[in-house]
Amino acid sequence: MSRIRRVWSIISAIIMILSGIILIITPDEGMTLIAFVLSVFLIGRGLKFITYFFSMARLMVGGISILLIGVFLFDFGIFTLTVLNHPRLIVIIYLLAGHLFDGVVNTVKSIREKKEKAGSWKRDLAEGIIHVILAILCIAFINNIEALVVIYSLGLFYSALTRISAALRRTAIVYIQ
Repeated sequence: MSRIRRVWSIISAIIMILSGIILIITPDEGMTLIAFVLSVFLIGRGLKFITYFFSMARLMVGGISILLIGVFLFDFGIFTLTVLNHPRLIVIIYLLAGHLFDGVVNTVKSIREKKEKAGSWKRDLAEGIIHVILAILCIAFINNIEALVVIYSLGLFYSALTRISAALRRTAIVYIQ
């Protein structure tokens, strides 16, 4: 990871922590704010995938999948933006789906890494377990808006901490002679 990327990762982690604190302080407007942030994030991510497709991925094997993912994310972000009047349902669905998906992916990844005797399987397993626990908490507090905002903020804090740890981790440099 380059120095600029490390600095940007730490700055974005600080912004995530501040956003989580603001959400905990104002949980009433938190659900609408979370839904808006999620929609803007999805639209931005979709545009990033679409521009990546037109700049490079159209020439790659399987590049059409990048275009489809970009269009799907962009469309999902626009859909979320149009239904901001009902943010509670949207945020619950996003929280559940996001945490369950991340939990399953990290757990499967850790099992594969353990079979390959990689050193990072414990970290991936811990991340998977944390995401599954957050999804279970979303289900348990499905009728409590303040609790859902706190759960989302905890997810932001956790993501920020993993970004900071990834930015501060030394990367291996392999020299080919």
